[in-house]
Amino acid sequence: MLNEFEFKKNGENDKLVNLHNSQKKRVEEFNNWLIDSINKKKIKLFYRGVDEEHLKNRVKKSFRKGGDNGKMRYLFEYGEKAKSYLKENVKKQADTNHFLSLIQDVTNEAFSKIFYKVREVLTMKRKDVVKNFKCSNPAFNDYFYNKANHQDFLTKTQRLNNFEKFNVRNYYLRLLHTIGEIGDYNELSLCVSLSTELEVAKDFAGQKGIVLFYWLPNPIHRFGTSIEIIHQSSSFIGEKGLPIYFSDFFPKQKEFCLTGALLPHQLIGYQKNENFVFNPHLINSNQVFNEDFVEEGLVINQEKFEESIIRNSEYGKFLKVTGNFLYQDIKIEN
Repeated sequence: MLNEFEFKKNGENDKLVNLHNSQKKRVEEFNNWLIDSINKKKIKLFYRGVDEEHLKNRVKKSFRKGGDNGKMRYLFEYGEKAKSYLKENVKKQADTNHFLSLIQDVTNEAFSKIFYKVREVLTMKRKDVVKNFKCSNPAFNDYFYNKANHQDFLTKTQRLNNFEKFNVRNYYLRLLHTIGEIGDYNELSLCVSLSTELEVAKDFAGQKGIVLFYWLPNPIHRFGTSIEIIHQSSSFIGEKGLPIYFSDFFPKQKEFCLTGALLPHQLIGYQKNENFVFNPHLINSNQVFNEDFVEEGLVINQEKFEESIIRNSEYGKFLKVTGNFLYQDIKIEN
């Protein structure tokens, strides 16, 4: 699975260095677990291509300049969060009230914003992908085109319990996220884009970027939405009298919209050219790769997590996930 790469770890100021023998053995054990778990459908592997400059902006300059605190170290401490978690975007959302501010938001106001945002996207005339989507989903388009359905949308979504509201909300958020229309370049989105295709992630990374390798335990619908999950959800949503869709804007991207963030607990590492750089929490621990590891991931000491993210990062909020299904944003008070 990973053996095609040269195994490395981050040294001082992000310099790539070789693994020790004990770390190489650890990697071999993990790679065997990874292959076995994928084959037995216990987990699913995802990829995310990013530019390193994109990652650098997540961390304060004072932190990056300190000793061995290269810009990549934070990745394995805080994970990779949606753009809406950055301080500047948290402030922008607070100032404009343009879209959803918290991941747990399933209020009437949240669904109202979703209705009008979907309607806005479907009336865009400049994108061929929108025209194709409308042709493939005429009933969906007709529903949102009619402003009179706004109250119907609110009435039907508010009849749902909170767990149902959360999943239905994400059903529509996926559509907005995949076309990149939640603020400028999805700056207010609550989702992070992943792909099941390594080559797609490489294209997004570009020549100077990196590809993050990330796993999720099955069933993955707890963590986000793919077009397959959309299809599975459509029967329930249709039964509630809500509009359903059947296709993606960009089907070739094989996109999985992850809710909130890539957590460091399931972050294997990243590929940079011919090298693969491992999460230090993976290669420096004696954690057993057992059934608990599938769900819980890497054990990371986060006793001082909040203190660290306030002091060192450019995030304005962080994500708390309980039991792999209950999501809560916590705003950082400076």
